[in-house]
Amino acid sequence: RGKFLSNPKNGSLHNYAAAVDLSIFDLRTDTLLDMGAGFDDMRKIAYPEFETHFLSTGELTLEQVNNRKLLRSVMRSQNFYNIPSEWWHFNAYSRETAKQKYDIIE
Repeated sequence: RGKFLSNPKNGSLHNYAAAVDLSIFDLRTDTLLDMGAGFDDMRKIAYPEFETHFLSTGELTLEQVNNRKLLRSVMRSQNFYNIPSEWWHFNAYSRETAKQKYDIIE
């Protein structure tokens, strides 16, 4: 699906090294924090914008939502912003700014 897979010829922010996909790893337990959906999960449960809905239906737990909020808080503190359809994806710049600052990586 085009919303989740970007053609490198179009210049996704990943191709400009201006986007990152990540989670939080807990060294104490040697595990990733539970975010309620895996990486590259295309279901709506992965969308940050629907967290309140899925929390109310019990499909996400408060711990999972809080883990996502922690990740967003840490990334925002470093001037990254998330997108509405992927809890794991963060951008450093807009596409226009990335095109001005960097060469594309193919």
